[in-house]
Amino acid sequence: MTPHFTGARWLHLLASLLAATSVHATEPAPLPDRWLEWKNNHAVYPQALAECDASQGLAQAWDQALQRLAGAVAQSGGAVPPGTFAEFRGTMGTGLQDGQPCKGRPIMGTLAMGYWPERVVATTPGARPRLKSDHGEHFILTLWLNTFVGVGAQNVPGFLRGNAQWTGIGLISATSTFQGLQVINGSVLVLTPPGRPPAYVPMPLDRALKLWLPAQAQLVREQEDLVKQYPAPQREEMRKRAVEPQQSLLARGQALMRRGEDALKGPAYWRLDRDSYGWEIVAQPGPDTSAIVMPNPAFFDPRLPRSAVQLVMVSIDGLKLDEPAAPNGDAFDSTHLTRQFVEKVDWKAIARHALRY
Repeated sequence: MTPHFTGARWLHLLASLLAATSVHATEPAPLPDRWLEWKNNHAVYPQALAECDASQGLAQAWDQALQRLAGAVAQSGGAVPPGTFAEFRGTMGTGLQDGQPCKGRPIMGTLAMGYWPERVVATTPGARPRLKSDHGEHFILTLWLNTFVGVGAQNVPGFLRGNAQWTGIGLISATSTFQGLQVINGSVLVLTPPGRPPAYVPMPLDRALKLWLPAQAQLVREQEDLVKQYPAPQREEMRKRAVEPQQSLLARGQALMRRGEDALKGPAYWRLDRDSYGWEIVAQPGPDTSAIVMPNPAFFDPRLPRSAVQLVMVSIDGLKLDEPAAPNGDAFDSTHLTRQFVEKVDWKAIARHALRY
């Protein structure tokens, strides 16, 4: 069973394991004991090659990059608990996030990690353990690679979407830290190489207003059409309740748009107006606002090969990274095991040594 390395000994081991991240490296870092055989989605999802415009050689380089990262994270997390097996699976493909094309840019994908009880695992001397049969898979931990997640995409208003697809633009309502690294909205840990620009940047106020004002004007027109359907005695009251508050929001946004150029370069925020129960773009942050952010177009280094992992976003299904882990009382609590694993991994060391810069 693999020991849990700490301190200088662990950093020395990690540096040795990740020497393979050089441009000329070909050998992946090994997975420790009690980790299942490595799998990726190339065999079952060959469309990924076409979606990412990837040759078989590039797919192999990406696979080795994933195995190196998986081996480093697994080693850092320490020994797998008795009676349990762990698994990492890799993927490649552009279907991970709508609006983030894989062609002509760094390959995107995931490393998904989960635990299995030993009763469902078959072991063979001299070979990696494997699952006895196909089981319903539920990977608690996901490392999103070279793709932008974690910014409240499910809550992004329609005017920020392109053709009903998410384009990486999102909302950040809160930030915190985990091991001194940024956590977005309590649920996603952001890993970037040292010295790299931030993964997300604020959306400028003028750009946000140019997207929002037409959408708000359309909402006012729709409310006006709705009011016309009411009997005459009720129309004025309904206009005050449904139309005028939305007109006020529109007027405030139009006033913002008339500000000077310097003010319009500042960041944009999204807030719910408690008086009208309508949403609006504002220029100042507050306790009820969310920052509107977008992927940094200058983040990825175009000089690196497309197979280089340059960005990792770590998320745990159903858990907040800024809240303490707690067992749920089940005999096999894979969520709690995963949270304990995440707390053991030295994510700063992974960012320093495993990502390409």
